[in-house]
Amino acid sequence: MIELNDDILRRVIKKRRAHSHKSDYGKLLLVGGNEQFGGAIILAASAAVYAGSGLTTVACDLHNRSALHARLPEAMVIDAHSDLKAAVLAADVVVIGCGLGLSEESLEIFKEILKQITENQFLVIDGSAISLFARYGLELPFPERTVFTPHEMELQRLSGLEIGGQNEAAVQAFANQIGLSVDCWHASSSNGRNGRYAGRSHRCIYRTIF
Repeated sequence: MIELNDDILRRVIKKRRAHSHKSDYGKLLLVGGNEQFGGAIILAASAAVYAGSGLTTVACDLHNRSALHARLPEAMVIDAHSDLKAAVLAADVVVIGCGLGLSEESLEIFKEILKQITENQFLVIDGSAISLFARYGLELPFPERTVFTPHEMELQRLSGLEIGGQNEAAVQAFANQIGLSVDCWHASSSNGRNGRYAGRSHRCIYRTIF
């Protein structure tokens, strides 16, 4: 288990070259934001861009396009209800679930992403997609390249661990069992830590939130 600190961040977050463009800093696809929950995908896209994501594309219900561009004009927008194969294959990282919703259509979008993702990409599963994954017992094509980011109730749905029993050992055992990374906030933690638990082939990271 590694605690992220200023020294690690300085080594990872480097000054960008003067002669470069956004595609040099990764290509991210975010999928979510149905007609009702557009705010979730807007917040996720904003966080990604502010954190340094390069070419950022948002696949959402097009009712959210104006609001998204008012907040984040640098993001590209495509229709989440269209064929997303080309957008998925062009991305280095795919994030799905922020405001995706729990409808049958949302489930089909999620299933298509799982079919299209490749072993050279990372998949981050958040929000509604975690609930869909747990409810329908979906399978991951590349667990070792997948990260779940649940809050406590989503972690309970995903793992079966009651909120009061989501301690470090229990969550790590769950991550080892399924062989993927789980990045979650423990509101009940005495020191307010955000834990990242990785499967057997990954390092475990604990991040202190100030």
